[in-house]
Amino acid sequence: MYAVSGILFNHEGERRGETFVTRKVSRALARILVGEQEKVYLGNLDAVRDWGHAKDYVQAMYLMMQQDEPEDYVIGTGEGHTVRELCELAFAHVGLDWEPFVEVDPRYFRPTDVQDLRADPSKVMRELGWRPSISFEGLVRGMVEYDLSQVGLNLQRGEGAGRPASQSYPCMRSLESAFGSRVTAGWWECPGSAPRFGADRRADHGDLVRTGPSPAEGDAGVRSPVQAGDRPVSGGPSGGHRGQSVCSRRVPV
Repeated sequence: MYAVSGILFNHEGERRGETFVTRKVSRALARILVGEQEKVYLGNLDAVRDWGHAKDYVQAMYLMMQQDEPEDYVIGTGEGHTVRELCELAFAHVGLDWEPFVEVDPRYFRPTDVQDLRADPSKVMRELGWRPSISFEGLVRGMVEYDLSQVGLNLQRGEGAGRPASQSYPCMRSLESAFGSRVTAGWWECPGSAPRFGADRRADHGDLVRTGPSPAEGDAGVRSPVQAGDRPVSGGPSGGHRGQSVCSRRVPV
């Protein structure tokens, strides 16, 4: 009998169940951006896990089954990352500081949890030449972008990337009303009928574009007045109820 055992460490991706911490964070981020959720509640932020992409692990399983002699293999990246790092990367991908939106809930602590859990994939790397092709950063970005698409948002890299949104588009509604001073460098923009989320971020980040209905069509986006330092063109400091946008322009104060 030809029998192979693969011990697979945490393999994640866009199809990961919503109760697993990686998907819980990426899904919560998307819901926060459209005003459907305020925070995400997590357990031990310092727990270290070996997270890899499921696509790479399927490739490892395929390679295991192609060998003349059956062998058992441990599949993982060999890298350890904390839940805190996961949150930092996910929120930074859309220009937000993670800390105001993440709250530790003691109910999610596990009494017998292992603090540092990572694989030793040296055997599969040595004998089968397998290497993970998707980094931890790439994994997190992919999951975030997938969940953004599920709520009608899309990270679009283009003309606005890498410079302040106020230099690129004439009309915006900031996140500041919804999130107060917790917003570090981001705002919703609405050039024409396509609301965007822009940020003073590095050139490898793009603009977050709503692919669903525009505000005039009943968009339930995040309300806001203006970015700090802006003077409102219309509306008051509170911006009204959720879903009501307030446009602004950059003016000296």
